[in-house]
Amino acid sequence: MAHPLEIALAKVNATAREVYLHRPGKAVPPYVVTTEEIADLILDTHKDFASSSGLRRFLANTGVEERRFTRPLNEVARTEFYEETNDVAVEWVHKLSVEAADQALRNAGVAREDVAAIVHCHVTGHAVPSIADRMAEDKQLLGLPRDALIVPMTELACAGGAHALAVAARLAQPGRPVLAVAAEDLSVGFQLEHDMTQQHVAFKGLFSAGGAAVVVTAEQPTDRPCVEIQDTWFDRLEGSLSYYQGRFDRRGMHFDSTKQALAAIGQVVPRVPWLADGWRPQHGVFHPGSAPILDRMAEHSHLPDSGLEHALEVLRTRGNYGAPTVWEVLRRHFDDMPAPDAAGLLLGVGPGFRTTAHKVRFLS
Repeated sequence: MAHPLEIALAKVNATAREVYLHRPGKAVPPYVVTTEEIADLILDTHKDFASSSGLRRFLANTGVEERRFTRPLNEVARTEFYEETNDVAVEWVHKLSVEAADQALRNAGVAREDVAAIVHCHVTGHAVPSIADRMAEDKQLLGLPRDALIVPMTELACAGGAHALAVAARLAQPGRPVLAVAAEDLSVGFQLEHDMTQQHVAFKGLFSAGGAAVVVTAEQPTDRPCVEIQDTWFDRLEGSLSYYQGRFDRRGMHFDSTKQALAAIGQVVPRVPWLADGWRPQHGVFHPGSAPILDRMAEHSHLPDSGLEHALEVLRTRGNYGAPTVWEVLRRHFDDMPAPDAAGLLLGVGPGFRTTAHKVRFLS
């Protein structure tokens, strides 16, 4: 007989019901690396750059001034084999996941033994058993039930945060909260001596590391703010598999993209059904892929300028660390809670070309 949570997961088109997001937990790696330091390193390594000022302007246009790495920049920049970088990523994705999950459970006031499912999302660090299984047995999270449904997802990249919330929302049942967790160490794909196209240089300026977690419940808390998911929408843009692609070889992870990826934002956001019906968000809980991506998201969702400030600040100070980044944007909305019943759009795009959007309402 199928597990009841597996049945719920299968009902992707189930009727919308009340689902609530609690204040996210976060995990921050130890090393601050500035964009200026990355520019200096690229120029020292690649003497064929025609213009130092041109490179610095190009990196500044990503919108990132500093980011967090799990190791010092000189270690990240070394040419390493896949086994070395994968070991680093597994260790740090695990560590960041546990720290963020512990904080998220405390933020929500949810006992570990009550967790019915764990949805875990990452693209860096390959491990069998999964990092989610290892996290469930970590001493810091002692008490998570053995029969909790574990859902590991490892291919979503930047779309992962929004998508994992959609899965968690389908699984949450009355009295059965779901723990959504995401962590990445994208610094393992830095590849200083390789991948020097314009898109690859942009990723060197964008990518970082970090973790976040969110508790999702079917009951509205009475003693703390929350965010209600009112509706969810999925989209896959046909013929777009090459827009973002991960690639692995003996040197580890590489991430490729094409110019169509940025243009695709203008194709998918207007498809969001609530926007097409005239609904307008006041706040954008957007995955901060880059400054140009955020600008396109805001433009096509008709978001007011003030609605983008948290996403821009996360991008400026933390960079893009994949799936968990959008949850840091969400967390900052909890720290600066919008007016009661304010409307928000939680949005993430990534490889596939996959889009997940949530129509949300802020409840204080």
